[in-house]
Amino acid sequence: MYTILLVEDSPLIQAHLRTALNDIDGAQVIDVAACEQAALQAIHTLSPNLAVIDLQLEQGSGLGILKRLTDEVPPTPGTRFVIFS
Repeated sequence: MYTILLVEDSPLIQAHLRTALNDIDGAQVIDVAACEQAALQAIHTLSPNLAVIDLQLEQGSGLGILKRLTDEVPPTPGTRFVIFS
């Protein structure tokens, strides 16, 4: 089972993406975050296999999330990232 964190601030897009991602065999959305801070906390707490991240968030940005994660020492292990706009 691949675990997915969805980072999206639009409730409508959240619902559609959650459904589409959960329809993938072997994948499960384990949490949804709507802002940069919640996404960072979920990544550290849940350690998902994949984070699907919106580029533009009302509070923060997808690039801001990646920047903060790549600046960490040691880096966050095991999570892959996809950014969309």
